[in-house]
Amino acid sequence: MDKTLRKGLQLLETLAASNGPRGAAELGRELDLTRSNVSRLLGTLA
Repeated sequence: MDKTLRKGLQLLETLAASNGPRGAAELGRELDLTRSNVSRLLGTLA
């Protein structure tokens, strides 16, 4: 599986399991991604 696709799916799974809004920095720490990477992925998914 493509690396970017895998990261995007991990991000979606994390967001789906969340009980509320999450920031890019918090998501990045949880997924071991940079904040800019998370922001880019979120922008692509929007």
